[in-house]
Amino acid sequence: MNHAAKVRLGTYATGFVGLVGLILSGANLATFDYATGMIDMAPFNAYALAALVPTGLAVVLAPLALLKGWKAK
Repeated sequence: MNHAAKVRLGTYATGFVGLVGLILSGANLATFDYATGMIDMAPFNAYALAALVPTGLAVVLAPLALLKGWKAK
């Protein structure tokens, strides 16, 4: 990887972190300081997150299984 590619990758990573901060701030899950780029997460319920993750995965995998033709045995 040459120097120009490393700089481009760093620029993309910085932009992605900023985008994540803006999305979390817009959803009132965090505060994002534009001057420093710091993201401060708000407190959240770990039990609700633990219930949400498998539900989200199931929503994504169910149509994929249907399209791929995965069959239950």
